[in-house]
Amino acid sequence: MYITFLLFTPLALTLAKRFGWKVILFAGCTLWLSAQFGLRQAFYHFTNRVAGLNIPLSATGSFDLFAWQFMWLMGLYCGVRWAKNDLPVVKWARQMLIPASVIVPVLFALRYSVGRGIELGIFEVSFDKWHLGFVRIINFAAITVLLIRFQSVVKPLAIRPLVMMGQASLQVFCAHLLFCFAGLVIMGDAPIVNGWHEATLVTMALSGMLLTAQIFSRNYVKIPKNLALEGGRATNRPVAQFGD
Repeated sequence: MYITFLLFTPLALTLAKRFGWKVILFAGCTLWLSAQFGLRQAFYHFTNRVAGLNIPLSATGSFDLFAWQFMWLMGLYCGVRWAKNDLPVVKWARQMLIPASVIVPVLFALRYSVGRGIELGIFEVSFDKWHLGFVRIINFAAITVLLIRFQSVVKPLAIRPLVMMGQASLQVFCAHLLFCFAGLVIMGDAPIVNGWHEATLVTMALSGMLLTAQIFSRNYVKIPKNLALEGGRATNRPVAQFGD
């Protein structure tokens, strides 16, 4: 999913520049809404019938790209406005603080209550991860509000290893897949990896991810704009990258 969206990013940015973001986001929202009513399954059956393929739906990936593309487009939209110093997120976070303060703990408690006396029933589709149910979008937005509003509190967590892995997140993700496959090999027919195999796998995975981050984060020599938010906008002060 990541690589697919990455390949389509130049096209999305070009179309947005030509037709405007309102058109692009409206199209993305329409696709997301269609995905909630079975667009992926309909497209799968259509292509299999036309192309004569016999590929199980489960083999096409866990995530519904028709749904998750909306999150990708929203990210691009915010990134473009951020680059233009036109993203008043602090003001937005201040306005949405009260509802976000209610939504986040309620959904967090619900997360660990489902299956332990509470069942979602017909509302389960709204919480669906793979098809990006609308409650997931609300949850993302609410958590973002809290992170922006209380960035001074979470800022100490931005230690160098985590920052590097964030800067090279795509490469780190690809590297971690190798260790996932290694884990599957070690598991064999067992349900989980445990014992010294587990400790070794975790140690190697974290070391490999940190090494990958260190290698690829060196490509980011300077950050053109400070990531700190002041007055609802990104500041214009250039800051040096770690290691400069």
